Amino acid sequence: MRASKFLLLILIFSAKAAALKSQQLSSHVGVNRRHMLQLHTTAVATSFLSSPSLSVIAAETSASAKHWNNIGVLWETIRNRAIPATPACFGKILNSEILGNFRNLSETTGIIFVSERHDDFEHHIVQLRVIQSVRKAFEERLNKSSERSNKSSERLAIGMECFQRKHQKYLDKFISSSSGESLRKLKIDTNWDNTWGYDILHYAPILLFAQKHNIKILGLHPSNDLVEEVREKGLSAIPRSVIDGVSTSELAHYKRFRSTTLSELDETVFGCKEAMEAHLRKIYEVQCFREEYMAETVARHQRETKGCGW
Repeated sequence: MRASKFLLLILIFSAKAAALKSQQLSSHVGVNRRHMLQLHTTAVATSFLSSPSLSVIAAETSASAKHWNNIGVLWETIRNRAIPATPACFGKILNSEILGNFRNLSETTGIIFVSERHDDFEHHIVQLRVIQSVRKAFEERLNKSSERSNKSSERLAIGMECFQRKHQKYLDKFISSSSGESLRKLKIDTNWDNTWGYDILHYAPILLFAQKHNIKILGLHPSNDLVEEVREKGLSAIPRSVIDGVSTSELAHYKRFRSTTLSELDETVFGCKEAMEAHLRKIYEVQCFREEYMAETVARHQRETKGCGW
């Protein structure tokens, strides 16, 4: 895939949010947020790793950390087969099927989704390993190319669902090599316990790796207030200046959402099937809003940083 500038976003999403639909961005953005995200994805299943601790986090983010040998299974969706999750196997997929045969990174653009169960430290280590592998592949290509920039950090961004778009100034401050911002300060600035709530140590290896290598972290999620507004009043309560064109009419997408969500609901709580279906439709609006908003955050980022090679 050719583009005038390079973009590779490592998007840290929940499995539901990764099932994105195609929808046109509002005119002030001018790109198709959903189409941009409909790229080949490799799903990663994890093996057994230890629980998080400061020593583990330090080991994962230090320059002397050893390369992983096997983190479980890679599911190759194009060929519908499972292969070992080793550096060699992932590197082959990365170079041949994701980056392609282009010598210059400025000729390529792409997005890699790595979904997660939010409270599973193993999943976050897999995400870290993928990010490390991508950065290494970029370094190798940049060293062989004639491109002026030889910093992989200028070619990478990590999009994270756990942070909100309004948190961007705090994320930028945390990543800045001169600021010396701590993880604890980031947690306070972003009101983490109220906006996300899961153990921040699960995300620490990724955050500290990004800070160490000056890789931009992109806050994707809408604010709690906006989500609550949709939950209480529906999509019609959100002005077009915030987001426009959120679709809730794609039947296939709704069926997937309904099938996944039904297992978590008890019809007896709602009194009747009709009430439960009404509830499903209501929370489906919230899910579509969240997905579209995060996709638009990515699209805005691509457009706004185009001149910088993102």
